[in-house]
Amino acid sequence: MNFDALWICPDSERSCWAERGAAEKRGTGERFRKALDRMYARGNLVTLSHASEVAVDELYVFGNAADAVAFFESGYRSCQFRRADGSVIGFEEIALYLGGRRRAVKEDKGLVPGCERSWLNTWRS
Repeated sequence: MNFDALWICPDSERSCWAERGAAEKRGTGERFRKALDRMYARGNLVTLSHASEVAVDELYVFGNAADAVAFFESGYRSCQFRRADGSVIGFEEIALYLGGRRRAVKEDKGLVPGCERSWLNTWRS
């Protein structure tokens, strides 16, 4: 699967998270790739496949299993997109990998409110 966004999440503090495209633009792509390789080898991942009207797939690579589980359980909701009317779009699939093995999968049709993506309007233009 190709991912539209790839995040490294060294710990639960979101201010420390980094996205591949942003790292490339800042000129820190090489440092990002090294951190990604190190963290990816641990295999603590969450994939988000947004509903078809958004068609965005994201990979979140975590520094430890506990943070991956917490994100899978409810943290992903902050990544939901909203329609113009404010309703949540939701996800076709949310998958949890621990130690490189797929451990759980679920869907969220957007019935639980999430935080609006600040860049949604820019992304849709």
